[in-house]
Amino acid sequence: MPAVISLTAVLTLAALLRLWNLEATEFKFDEARVCSLAAQFVDSGVPPVRGMGSSIGVDNPPLAIYLMSLPVLLSRDPLVATAYVALLNVAAVGGCYWLGRRYWGPQVGGISAVLLAASPWAVFYSRKVWAQDLLLPWVILFFAFLLAWVVEDRHWALSGAILTLAALSQIHLAALAFAPLLVCVILVRSIARLRRREAPWPWKPLLVGLGASALLYTPYLVFDALHGWNNARALLAVTQAPAQWRWEAMRFALLNVGGREIHALAGAERFGEFLDGIINLAYWPDRIEEGLVVVSAGYLLLRWWQRRRDRCRFGRDGVLLLWLSVPVLSYLRSSSPVYPHYLIPLYPAPYLALAIAAVDAIGAIALPRGRRLARALGALLLVALIGWQSYLSLSIHDFVDRHETPGGMGTPIRVYRQVLQRIAKYAQEWDNRQVIVLCPGDDPRIDECPAVYDFIAGRAYDLRLVDGNASLLFPQREGDTLIVLAPGESIAAVELPRHAQELPEERVPLREGVGSVRFYRLAAEYVPQPPVEPAGAPAHLANGVSLLGYELSGPLRPDETVRLALYWRIDALPADPPAQGYSFANHLFDADGQRCGQKDGPGHRVGLWRAGDSVVSWFDITLSAEAGPPPYHLRIGMYVHTPPDQFVTIPVLDLAGQPAAQAVEWLTLQ
Repeated sequence: MPAVISLTAVLTLAALLRLWNLEATEFKFDEARVCSLAAQFVDSGVPPVRGMGSSIGVDNPPLAIYLMSLPVLLSRDPLVATAYVALLNVAAVGGCYWLGRRYWGPQVGGISAVLLAASPWAVFYSRKVWAQDLLLPWVILFFAFLLAWVVEDRHWALSGAILTLAALSQIHLAALAFAPLLVCVILVRSIARLRRREAPWPWKPLLVGLGASALLYTPYLVFDALHGWNNARALLAVTQAPAQWRWEAMRFALLNVGGREIHALAGAERFGEFLDGIINLAYWPDRIEEGLVVVSAGYLLLRWWQRRRDRCRFGRDGVLLLWLSVPVLSYLRSSSPVYPHYLIPLYPAPYLALAIAAVDAIGAIALPRGRRLARALGALLLVALIGWQSYLSLSIHDFVDRHETPGGMGTPIRVYRQVLQRIAKYAQEWDNRQVIVLCPGDDPRIDECPAVYDFIAGRAYDLRLVDGNASLLFPQREGDTLIVLAPGESIAAVELPRHAQELPEERVPLREGVGSVRFYRLAAEYVPQPPVEPAGAPAHLANGVSLLGYELSGPLRPDETVRLALYWRIDALPADPPAQGYSFANHLFDADGQRCGQKDGPGHRVGLWRAGDSVVSWFDITLSAEAGPPPYHLRIGMYVHTPPDQFVTIPVLDLAGQPAAQAVEWLTLQ
């Protein structure tokens, strides 16, 4: 019963720290992208064969997508996905307790679990939808299998260890650091069996594990083979690049133990304010914990050597020593940069080592009274450390929820949930599920703002993504349409009030009111009219585009920049649009016929076109210093943007629908 009470208390602490104020957690590109890929799987039923791209240029395998499909199946609310990750990591705390109890005793299990539960960095790595934040439960499962094989001679546990390692590497490539560890254990076990002249080596579990791992990787490898082995080539290029000593790997390994430098989440501009607002102990409790982990690792090494003739203890302590050292050693000499989250697979090995050393130190005291006093003192110090680290975790997550933190934590989930509430309100009130979102960028595959909205609103609403620095979109519609304007400076923020009515009472402020998400009503009957409708407009192009007119803002003088607002309409979708779309070519010519300015750009990406859409796109054209005097004339055309038909011009059609010119000439600009 006391063990159950202790475990319940530890899990309650772990859940409190990981779930408290979870809406303060950021939801940025990586989080949105992995959730969107999971949503594609849920919606289409087509199993993914690759995951997100990694920082080293290699696509991750897809297991993280499969894991995230479970919460996405229930809801597109980012809070649900984040809570799912947090709960997995709460379960990992329970797994740490079980692992420590089974192989080193109940006291080791309890101490290591509570240290893992309270560690501020471990808490941080449990509160985000990152692929690497999914690792910990499976890391513990891997070592449970490995220890079952090494300590208990359960041969088929080797199959589980091999398959779990393959799965770990599919979640995040950082887990590949365990590959040399597993090879080392297999070699040591093989040599030991030969020296003891034991029965033949159990090849079947090894082959089954390797075979199952190969099956797990088959779809990924087949896809890579069909696409020219791009991932294999990228991985090979990384391994062949000149390696450097990465001593920061050791620093990051120790940093992750406690809460040292957790103020980094507040960003470079605000961390001082965070430190000034808390009981600032200069991270001394965390530094002491790190030092004790180093001492404990040294003690564990000594104990392992002294007990080398005890096969059981030698095996379990040896595995723990490898767990503590191999991930760090694998990054000490690396051709690519090392980041703190690469060392997540170390959890909870430092806490197990510290707990083992503490239990042994107290047990070595000869006098019963001395042992009781040492236990009481140790418990008091442990409670103090847990209290400090819990305070640190709660403080930093409260701070980033209330303060804008440039370079630290990004926009919290609660902001996006409030935006969704307003979208739902007006979609129902206006009976129109079409929503225009003006973002920096318009491609969810590479841009953060579109990626976030694509996940949270892309299924429930007819989402129209537009780059707010490139265009305004006016879709064909029967009712009023809601426009969502992302925070920050943009051309759309300046131009949109000319075309739509703001709903100021609906603004969703960012932290500290440094900006807000704004909402606009686009009236059903509104159609943008170009201030200048040249002779011959509208001009029809062969890809279904009609050029309606334009507006110029700024001085038409040499060495000055003028903004061209091009009004155009999509009458019909092209039958076979190029993958990356078209580009406008906007040229200014002076009275002598010399080109004096040019600006090309896509305007509105072809993958987002719909028949009936009207668009206003902006192009900033700088006149050359050698430009002649006015009048000027404007030449506008379109061409294919990317290979294989790159630079192929889209012809202008005559009244009979036949190609008549390569561009439109609009004359006499003063």
